[in-house]
Amino acid sequence: MGQADVDVSIWLKSKPRFADLFNAIIFGKKQVISPDELEELPPVSSTSLRDKKGKSTNIKCYRDIIMKWQSNAIFVLLASELQDNIHYAMPVKTMLYDVLDYTEQIRSMWKLTKNDLIVAKENRINTSNISGAEFISRFRKNDRLIPIITLTFYYGEKEWDGALSLYDMFKFNGTEIENTILQKYIPDYHINLVDAGKIDNLECFQSDLQVILGMLKYRNNKNALQKYITEHSSYFSCIDTETYQAIRAFLHSEQILKKYTHNNKEVQIDMCKALDDLYNDGITQGIKQGIEEGISRTKHETAHEMYNIGISVETIAAVLKENKLTISQWLS
Repeated sequence: MGQADVDVSIWLKSKPRFADLFNAIIFGKKQVISPDELEELPPVSSTSLRDKKGKSTNIKCYRDIIMKWQSNAIFVLLASELQDNIHYAMPVKTMLYDVLDYTEQIRSMWKLTKNDLIVAKENRINTSNISGAEFISRFRKNDRLIPIITLTFYYGEKEWDGALSLYDMFKFNGTEIENTILQKYIPDYHINLVDAGKIDNLECFQSDLQVILGMLKYRNNKNALQKYITEHSSYFSCIDTETYQAIRAFLHSEQILKKYTHNNKEVQIDMCKALDDLYNDGITQGIKQGIEEGISRTKHETAHEMYNIGISVETIAAVLKENKLTISQWLS
């Protein structure tokens, strides 16, 4: 995970924001998921596979954010994969994460099943036996998996032109009829893309996601961005470091805006002033660069004029206070 993704992840894994993201994208304006129903889980998706000889191979992938949502009879895992850049194999990447999590669920349930049978045997408690099919499957007939919903949260500036499903990554060379028949037997896998800078129904968001995602619409227009932040100064004039770091990542200005550490949570930052200072410094730097370029251009023209009337390179260099190599390059 790059530093930008880390900053966005720290900001987005706030339970109120995370719940708001899923409520807005999945349920529209309905507030179905409550922050206090969420439990953050370790981001490691892993499992152990055995070959025919019994040798184990461990496979690990690291999710950006994953939380457990449990409300009454509803039990779902909610995950978010953050993308600063377009990932052209995103359907396979997401599918791998989900499959690893499902595989780990099967492994964990089978482990509990075996432990329960051992305890029952030790206490001479009658229990249903494991059938041969269940033993081979490592999964009992009545076992059930916890579903996983993964959102791909893309906050890059370029329009997403990557695959949205596994089918988009396939090359079907047959006729339309042949391809239709094949697709009946080839499972597809869709990603749930959230293009952060192109969300229209911002009113569905109830947290500060609404303000931040609205800001992304203007990130390529300096004046419009400054106007938007000024119009929402009540929010941007006093933000915490986690929000500030996320904004730096969203605006792709990590190399320009000052960095604050996430440990300084008590620090309040005025984003309006930070942008004003940034743009004023840019104007000052532009004027300075323009003057320097003007001086250089004047020297360049003077060197040509002196050379055309027969003055030597050595003399031109001495008069203009430049080395002979520079003068020779100008004259070549």
